[in-house]
Order: sequence, then C-alpha cells, then structure tokens
Amino acid sequence: MSHKMTRRAEMRLAAVKRGVDWAPSADLAQREIRRTRRRLYRRHRRNVLLFIIIFSLLAGGAIFYFGFDLVTLRGSGMRPTLNGGDMVICVKQSMLNRLMGIIPEDYRKIKQNDLVLVRYRQPSQAEDGEEQEAAPSMLVIKRVIGLGGDTFDSGGGQLILNQESLVGDLGYSDLIYPVQVPAGRMFLMGDDNAISIDSRSRAFGMPSEADVEARPLAVVWPLFAIGPVS
Repeated sequence: MSHKMTRRAEMRLAAVKRGVDWAPSADLAQREIRRTRRRLYRRHRRNVLLFIIIFSLLAGGAIFYFGFDLVTLRGSGMRPTLNGGDMVICVKQSMLNRLMGIIPEDYRKIKQNDLVLVRYRQPSQAEDGEEQEAAPSMLVIKRVIGLGGDTFDSGGGQLILNQESLVGDLGYSDLIYPVQVPAGRMFLMGDDNAISIDSRSRAFGMPSEADVEARPLAVVWPLFAIGPVS
C-alpha cells in the first residue's frame, strides 16, 4: 500500500473515532480520479499493444505459410548462383496468381532465365500409373532456358538455342537433337551444366509451366550468402 493510501486510512480512522463523517477533499478526489484514469490508460495501452503483437504474429505466420516456401538446397547443380546447404525463401506461384490484380503480369509470367522451384519425381521402373505416383520426389531449383516453341540443337559439345545462342555445355544428355519445347512447357537447366540433372535428360523431362510451385527470391542462410538470387 502506498504512503498516500496509508495517510487516507489514518484520516478516515481518526474521523470515525471522533464520530464524524469523513469525505476526501475536492483536491484529493481530483487526484484520485487522475490516478485512476492513468492506471486505466496504461492497462488499455498494454492490452492494445498485446493485441497488435499477437495479431501481427498470426497474420505474418499465415502469410508466410500460404505465400512462401523455405527450401534448403541439396546438391551442386546450381553453382555458382546457389550452393548445397543454402536456405532459400521462395514466393509461391499460387499466391502470385491470386494477386494478379496487384502484381504486374510481367513479374508473374515465367520468362527465359527465371529461376523456378519445381517438383522432380524420380522415374519409376513400373509402367503402372499408381506406382509412378508413388515414386520418390524432391523439390529442385532450376533455371528456365527455353519455353514453348523454342528449339535446341547440339554442336561442338554445346547446347544451341534457336540455332543462334549458346546456352551451355551439352553435358549428359540422352535427347535426340534437334528438340522443340512443347507449348506450355519449359526447358530447365542448372547453372553448373557439367553436373546438373535437368531437361537434357529424358528422365527429368520438360516440366509444364503449371508445375512451377514457387519462385526463388533470396538466400537467407548461411549468413555470408544472404542476398537476392537471380
């Protein structure tokens, strides 16, 4: 109990002993009112701050859960852009599509040289559809080298796009060239052409643009590698 409250109790007790009614003075009553208002204001401010913190955490968690993926890269097929062990934050393509009225189409549309996150399903030995679905799969990050209508050819150990641009080493490839990318599909490659497993392999294939799960934005771990990816 504070000193002021103790003094008031003593005054009330003395008045009772004298047989008179005791009431606080107008000045004392005003001070008590101001004290009560400050106490209620501090409590209200604390409750509002607590609500804002909880709401921000819930909203941020929901946005991250529905709008972003956190992927740890394995393998070295994307060196030097990305390395094995890098933790990459990716924005989900489904969220970009839902925000079509806000995010410009030029950003939402998949273009040549974009990085994409797709699911690679390892080939199954069986022909049965159910067993194909049960085959192991993994999320991989690759670069879009060609889109529907583009043609790839080989020459001198190099991969040639539309008979004019050298896009990388031929590396391991079991395709029969020239190869044209079907409409709506993508020809993907890793930045380290020599070791990357990508669309140069029939097993990997040419994923559909609809198969893009997310678009890599930035490396968030390790600390020395933090920054946007492109």
